[in-house]
Amino acid sequence: MPKLKNFHGCVLGRGTALALEIGHRISVDFDFFIKGEISRSLFDKTKRVFKGCSLKTLVNSKDQLTVLIDGVKITFLAYPYPTLYRTIHGDGIHMFTVEEIAATKAYTIGRRAEYKDYIDLYFIISKSRRALKRIIKSAEKKYDKEFSQKLFLEQLVYLKDIEETPIAFIKKEVKKKTLETFFRNEIRKMRLIV
Repeated sequence: MPKLKNFHGCVLGRGTALALEIGHRISVDFDFFIKGEISRSLFDKTKRVFKGCSLKTLVNSKDQLTVLIDGVKITFLAYPYPTLYRTIHGDGIHMFTVEEIAATKAYTIGRRAEYKDYIDLYFIISKSRRALKRIIKSAEKKYDKEFSQKLFLEQLVYLKDIEETPIAFIKKEVKKKTLETFFRNEIRKMRLIV
């Protein structure tokens, strides 16, 4: 992780940033977000920074650079959305706040969610005391018309199609049924019964 400090202008997000902030599960891939397109020089810099390590390129485009470094996946994504909250600085790396990640999780669940996205949002709401209503407001502000509150709330309580993939919990394990019940109760608290 110390070598990741060399990537200035990149912000760590998604599951790993959240896991570092709230300590709910183990996440071993790194997702960095960059304003604008991914430049060719980023790939060259990645090769320089990780010289001597095993490097395999998975994706190299103007929107995304994904590499495996000694088996660890690192992704750099072009990020066209505004940052709503100040980033936090942890050990030389900029990270999105829990609030920012929560808005992104809401957007993701309304589109192409994975089991870990539901787990992350569960811990954001239950353990970090972030209100679902506030998360929705942030997602609407961040993603504008690309975010649908209706679709998000429907997806939030419909987990039948979501595969229960293995998750390395640090805290208590949470099952799919617990998630469904929890999210239904959170929606009821908002008086938006689905």
